[in-house]
Amino acid sequence: MFWDEGNLPAYFMDRWHLEDPYNQGSEWVPGEWPSTRLVDDVGMLYAPSSAWRRNASYVRFKNLEIGYTFEQEIVKSVGIEYIRVYTNMNNVYTWADKYVKPFDPESVSGLFSTGWTYPIMRTVNFGVNITF
Repeated sequence: MFWDEGNLPAYFMDRWHLEDPYNQGSEWVPGEWPSTRLVDDVGMLYAPSSAWRRNASYVRFKNLEIGYTFEQEIVKSVGIEYIRVYTNMNNVYTWADKYVKPFDPESVSGLFSTGWTYPIMRTVNFGVNITF
């Protein structure tokens, strides 16, 4: 978390933290995740723990293309031999544990690359194929 002062998924906001972050003597407020630190000595934050072990199983609907080819009789009347319109999508949806989903389960993220990955991008394209 906060590797090289990077961003975190929103669910990491539920972590152990000081009631007053500017007072080291204030009470600890419990959370689901360990407290985060921005210093070199992070203590046990990166030690193997069940807190970091998640079910990384996933199912991904990766590609979808829908198209329509117009009847030749209709398009020939306007001087076109062939016309097809289409749309396609990449990375349509991924079903995964809510803690794993912000990361790409197909990319390698080991000890020193975790959190350096860019979120999965969904792309949508529209097109027309025309033959005169």
